[in-house]
Amino acid sequence: MNTKSDVMTSALAGRWYTAQPEELAREIDAYLEAGDAVSEQGIGAVIVPHAGYDYSAKVAVAALSRVDAAAVRRIVAIGPSHRVSLANRVSVPDVSAVRTPLGDVSLDRGFIDVLMRHPSVICEPEVHMGEHSVQIQLPLLQRTFGDDFLFVPVVVGQLDVPTQRRVAAALMPLLDDETLVVVSSDFTHYGTGFSYVPFRGEDIRQQIDDLDHRVFERVVAKDLPGFWEVIEQTGATVCGRSALGVLLGLLPDAATIEEVAYDTSGRQTGDRDQSV
Repeated sequence: MNTKSDVMTSALAGRWYTAQPEELAREIDAYLEAGDAVSEQGIGAVIVPHAGYDYSAKVAVAALSRVDAAAVRRIVAIGPSHRVSLANRVSVPDVSAVRTPLGDVSLDRGFIDVLMRHPSVICEPEVHMGEHSVQIQLPLLQRTFGDDFLFVPVVVGQLDVPTQRRVAAALMPLLDDETLVVVSSDFTHYGTGFSYVPFRGEDIRQQIDDLDHRVFERVVAKDLPGFWEVIEQTGATVCGRSALGVLLGLLPDAATIEEVAYDTSGRQTGDRDQSV
């Protein structure tokens, strides 16, 4: 039995969201209360964005609040590494819990210890220091699912398709009906700041929408080769592409996927030059 007692404090508090517990709880609860989703049984995975809450929380909770919270005992969050290169590698933290202003979330050490036997899975502490893709989800998960779930944070690097399939195969036997997979990914990053300006004209917002949904159509079809074909043809700046690839490797044939919410920062701010 693993008896680790060290806790990793998320570096996002005070930067990506307020460090004040009561204020943070109120903010997230307001997003949850503003939604009208009715929870459903049988939801095994959600895809959620990972920008600051002003931009992303409304979309994220639209998906999370559809999940039957009483049925969730473990949450596996899979997100991309933004700062550390991980060529065909996946990293999990070697700690017992992650701390946010809302409290500590215990990691499922048994799950992680088994996962680490896979040759593509490593523990690289630098990967998890300040990586927002997974950690931004934690306060949302805490307010949505309470304090009793076990957490498995998985940060993925740049994975080729065979590695995506291998990581999915390593995860598959560890998942059960009480596990929720949370895939953290934004879609098109548009603008000079992202070195991606393929669109011109007055309908840039619609072109971004069309591109996002062209990518998402391949996700709905559970078409991993087709997903990557669209990425390669368009250069679509989907930051969680490898995380999404792992999800596509996990999904059974009978799985159905639907869009419950969509938005862009450009629409929210009126910015036509930069948008996520």
